[in-house]
Amino acid sequence: MSETKEPRTYTMSFEDGKTVEKTAEELTPEQVFACEKTGALNNEIGRLNATLADNIVLRDHYQAIAKVGFEEAEEEGE
Repeated sequence: MSETKEPRTYTMSFEDGKTVEKTAEELTPEQVFACEKTGALNNEIGRLNATLADNIVLRDHYQAIAKVGFEEAEEEGE
């Protein structure tokens, strides 16, 4: 019994809002590679954005703790 696989599809969204979907067979090997690479880079950018957001929260937290020490020194100097 053989299974029929759906052909791999790729979707491109344009700035005008138009979206085009094509199968791997409709694209050249270079274009398929570019689609795969774009997808991988988008995933990496998403991961980095999440890490950046986490780091901003941590920075704000630690900055608030450190700020207290500087405010105390400022009050003592008055």
